Amino acid sequence: MLYRLRGARLMRDIAFTTGSRVFVPVDHLHAVDQRAETQRQMKAPIVTAPDELRAQWRNLNITKLIATCADLQPDQGDAAIPAVAVALRSLARRHQHLSTEIANLDELLDPLVAAINPALLAVNGVGPDVTGQLLVNRVVLVRLRWDPRTRDHMQRRTREGMSKKEIIRCLKRCVARELYQLITANDLQLAA
Repeated sequence: MLYRLRGARLMRDIAFTTGSRVFVPVDHLHAVDQRAETQRQMKAPIVTAPDELRAQWRNLNITKLIATCADLQPDQGDAAIPAVAVALRSLARRHQHLSTEIANLDELLDPLVAAINPALLAVNGVGPDVTGQLLVNRVVLVRLRWDPRTRDHMQRRTREGMSKKEIIRCLKRCVARELYQLITANDLQLAA
C-alpha cells in the first residue's frame, strides 16, 4: 500500500488489491461538509419563520428537527408558511440523503482501510476518512477532547506558560510523526 500526499489529500493506492485508486475518502469528506452546510442553512428559514412555526421547532434536537422538517406539508394558508415549509423540507431531505450517503461510504471505506493498514485505525482519534492536514488537526482535536493523557499534557504545558496555539502546534508534530511511522511501516511490510 502506497500513501501519497497530493495537495491536502491522502490518497490510497490499493493497486495490489483492485488495480485502481480509491477516491472514497474525498467523496466522504465532501458529503460530510455538505451535510454540515445544509444544517447551517436550515437556521435562516427557522429564524425568519412565523412565530407559530418557530415555537414548534424551538426545543427539538437536530435529529428530531430534521425528521420533522422532512415531513412538512406546506398548506396554502399564510403565504409565508408554505415558503418556509418548502425550504425547510428541501434542506431536511437533503440532509437525510447526505447522511445516508455518508453511511454508505463508511461501509465502503472501513474495510478498505482495515485491509490496507489496520494499525492506522487503532490510533486514538483516527478514522477511515483521513486526509493530509485535516487528519492531523482532527486527531489533535479529538485527543484534546477525549484522551486524558493529551488533556493532562495541555494543562501541564499551559501551567508552564505555553499558549494554546503553541501547544496544539507541538501536538500536531507529535501526531504527524506517530502516523508517519504507522503509514510507512505498512509500506515496508508490503515491499518485503
